[in-house]
Amino acid sequence: MEIITLQAISISSFTVAFNKAFSDYEINLSFSEENFRKKIISENIILEYSVGAFADGELIAFILHGYDDINGQKSIYNAGTGVLPKYRGLRIIEKLYNYILPVLKDKGFRHHYLEVLSGNEKAEKIYAKMGFTHFRRVVGYSGNVPEKDINNIEIRIQNFIDWNSAKSFCDTEPTWQNSFSAIQRTIDNHNIVTAYYNNEFAGFAIYDNTNGRIKQFGVKKEHRRKGIGTALFGYISKTVGQVAFTNYDSNDTSAAAFFNALTLKPSFELIEMKLFY
Repeated sequence: MEIITLQAISISSFTVAFNKAFSDYEINLSFSEENFRKKIISENIILEYSVGAFADGELIAFILHGYDDINGQKSIYNAGTGVLPKYRGLRIIEKLYNYILPVLKDKGFRHHYLEVLSGNEKAEKIYAKMGFTHFRRVVGYSGNVPEKDINNIEIRIQNFIDWNSAKSFCDTEPTWQNSFSAIQRTIDNHNIVTAYYNNEFAGFAIYDNTNGRIKQFGVKKEHRRKGIGTALFGYISKTVGQVAFTNYDSNDTSAAAFFNALTLKPSFELIEMKLFY
């Protein structure tokens, strides 16, 4: 088995390995080569910072790493860890981390983030052994929301948005894949839906036009409880078939109450973990 960084591997080989590794995962993570390219761009995956294990020339395990600057800190995000089924149980992920963490430290990275599906205790234990600790839990919601015409609210489809205003509408820090930075890197692959209350910009939602998943939404604080969120979700539900997203901190009780009122149901939970050194 050979362990190396992955700047020389082709996207097609990566796509095949990724789909094999996640073929039995609880959440559907199968990618076409085109959509895998979009993932790389959106999450700013740097193959030089990523690592893989090879056996007889085949990529059998990998850790994909994205890069971003968060609050002035050079930060690394685990954008995907996988092992082909027949090679599991060999502690390969530990070997990959033992290889790549010193490399990243030499490059000046001190902040690492990842997400693990709640209930995947085996993965949690591996990450904890490498020094990662729990940070928070984020919940995915899904369901159908009937479209409603609500007085004084106009829904518009736009090609742009005032990003600073949109950020101020949000209460929850997004997960890496759903961050404004990730959205802006692949903005052409997203649809922007805005809500105006008496002609004032009062709410927005942004969803992936490939799979319909909502990446971000928010309502201006002084315009909450007026039906704006309901109008946005109703429009998207009608357009793509349902509302689905995974962005919300499990401790955000006001958001949970809003989702429950719309009859959206928790679909899965992720645990965010961090490693600082």
